[in-house]
Amino acid sequence: MIKKIVFCTIFLTGFMWFNSNTYSVPIKIIHPIDVSGKVLDQNGNLFTGDVEILLNVGIGVLDYELPDLQGQTEYKKYKIQLHDGTFSWKGEGSDVTVKAVKEGYYSTKIDVHESPLGEDIQQIIDEARDQGCGPDDLFEKFMHNMVVKRDDIVIHLIQKGTPVKLEYVGDADIPSINSKKSSGKQCGWSFDKKWYFPVDGDVPVDIIRGINENKKRTYTIKEPGGFVYFEGYPVLESENKDYYPYASFDLMTEAPETGYISTFTPAEHRPTFRGNSFFCYFKTPDGKYGKICFEGDFSYYINPDGSRNLEAGEVVKKYPINPIEANRHKR
Repeated sequence: MIKKIVFCTIFLTGFMWFNSNTYSVPIKIIHPIDVSGKVLDQNGNLFTGDVEILLNVGIGVLDYELPDLQGQTEYKKYKIQLHDGTFSWKGEGSDVTVKAVKEGYYSTKIDVHESPLGEDIQQIIDEARDQGCGPDDLFEKFMHNMVVKRDDIVIHLIQKGTPVKLEYVGDADIPSINSKKSSGKQCGWSFDKKWYFPVDGDVPVDIIRGINENKKRTYTIKEPGGFVYFEGYPVLESENKDYYPYASFDLMTEAPETGYISTFTPAEHRPTFRGNSFFCYFKTPDGKYGKICFEGDFSYYINPDGSRNLEAGEVVKKYPINPIEANRHKR
């Protein structure tokens, strides 16, 4: 999104310098699109069963009559039927989101935006001016130099598990020792009370927030509980060939049996490419399994039956309970 805003700002500044008469009707931002790739299973092997590829193509629309060149995006959907795990598609638009669709499976997805210009922006403007091009010709020339192209897309299909009843808690928080909410005390989280309490208080806590020797935030579950970082599935998202993990609660269908460590340090891992999110499986001190996402605050699911099955069927939402507020409502 940032790339597209920068692109539009640079181009429109030069364009309006070249042509003093602005458009009075909205303009669609359309580039050639050329994408191809493959679908893998959760073990990294080519998925050879029947699969449908869904392409959600966005078309940006700039409205010159709105303040600051505000606009909107129109969307068109296209489908491709696969049998050998590979796909390719050509069309037009501003950008495209690609994912796989198959009953009984979850899919990772990837957003593909415009590639770098084939020519320098100023060079395009200068050439158009020298050739006596009008604004329509200049715009078309510019758009066709912005090709949305990606030939190395990788989509992962992850098989769903058997749905079970899970308990969900969202927007939970353990304040730091420097926070006014903690009153200068180290705090922890109680799965039973669904709230934070001082570590040295009367209420036992299950997760303790702290800092390590490098002054990085940590979360420690009392043993025999622990965390297993969920690495997600790699997706290629940037032009310099960097891979980022794609993770979400949906992809976490079963907690591992072993490998749990008592302390998790978010800064020691790469966050998912969709934000500053860190996903873990966890085991509570009393032996229940769950999945948790740290984003400053945190949200988690727990299987109350003690099973490692974390495929969400019926979800019972259990919001954080401030004991002061709870006691106030009892009066």
